[in-house]
Amino acid sequence: MERVAGRSGAADAALAAEVVASGDPATLAMRVGVGPVSGSARLRVAVVEHPGTFALLTGCLELAGLDIMEATATASMHVGLYGFTVAPATGAAIEHVTWSRLERLVRAGLAGNLALETRLAERRHHYDRIRMNAPVRVSVDAAESHVIMRVSAPDRVGLLHDIAAEVLRSGLLIQRVQTTTLVGVARDVLFLDSPSGSGSPQPGVLGHLAMNLREGCAS
Repeated sequence: MERVAGRSGAADAALAAEVVASGDPATLAMRVGVGPVSGSARLRVAVVEHPGTFALLTGCLELAGLDIMEATATASMHVGLYGFTVAPATGAAIEHVTWSRLERLVRAGLAGNLALETRLAERRHHYDRIRMNAPVRVSVDAAESHVIMRVSAPDRVGLLHDIAAEVLRSGLLIQRVQTTTLVGVARDVLFLDSPSGSGSPQPGVLGHLAMNLREGCAS
């Protein structure tokens, strides 16, 4: 999975225990709560760790019509624990059917039956909008304990999913993501770590990742 840092609260521990107790590697546990701002919601997801789960979840949230405001990724008892603060992409209220659809999408994705990239491409085409003519900017601040990567790019369907997938391909782990969108421009701040938990990876890895993100976010 894309992270191994952070502490689990009581709610996360209960979700992880639910997945472990089931004994089924396909078990998915989800909890929904009220978000910090009007119309938003907090979502917690627990699932047995699989590479690429964070990218899968971000894509499924977009397909379900939800915008991601903030995201976290931790682990406990070999279970991936993911937290999202989300808001409706259309401005309409989030209804129960939204969560049911999201669960179906995630289960299909975990089973390899979703064709996520194709679905996102179709959604991009269906919801084609005038994109801001803004440059893609990627900056990296490497510290001893973690890496902070800032990505600014014209907003589009599947953008955060594509960023998360590129981070996965680089071999780095996502700990936390903060995302905002202003006047059609997405500004994402990603807190990354190396698989060993040693913090900053080799400069070549970060440079290659930044280059790929510039190219991918511009397409």
